[in-house]
Amino acid sequence: MTVADFNFSEEDIKWIEGIARVVGRLVVFSTDDDRLVLPVTPWKYSVTTSQNNKVVDIIDYGEYLLFGNAKLKHLKMECFFPRMYHGYPFAIGDQKEPEECVDQIIKWKESKEPVRVIITDSTVNLMMGIMEFTYREKDGSRDLYYSIELAEYRNLNVPSANYQKPIDDGTGLRDRDTKKVPPVPITSNNTEDEFEEDIRNGKK
Repeated sequence: MTVADFNFSEEDIKWIEGIARVVGRLVVFSTDDDRLVLPVTPWKYSVTTSQNNKVVDIIDYGEYLLFGNAKLKHLKMECFFPRMYHGYPFAIGDQKEPEECVDQIIKWKESKEPVRVIITDSTVNLMMGIMEFTYREKDGSRDLYYSIELAEYRNLNVPSANYQKPIDDGTGLRDRDTKKVPPVPITSNNTEDEFEEDIRNGKK
């Protein structure tokens, strides 16, 4: 997979490919309005994939595996945001101060919207939600060390028939259809007189 396979504009693709050729692997977070290239590429990351399989115990047979659907992918990484005055030669991403990077990630986390995460020269190209973000100082350098965990975001194909109904401010739910369905009349093949006669004769 190359950067050309990612969901970026042609201008963004040229920019990322050009930088990557010069400096190596990049980690890019982006939305429609913002983009952050991590200043220092994390030295490690992990992607967890799991399946919702279940093991059941069947009498006179033993354990049996029931296959389920794939769970969401999870991505974890850790690194640090350097102070620009250190001039680290390996700070190959955006030249931003640590607080700017922290503020950007927190903004995305609290926006309740997914971000696209790509790691060049890898298979990571996912829309994800930020689940947890921790940052700290630890060595007096004023660099901010961080860890971040993200979960895959999937679009739901929800029918649009109910989208035009207003949302209740109190519950946050769309209004339900309150139109009453008229009762279906019960019909009989017999006339009213025949029906009463059947009752008298004990047929009903």
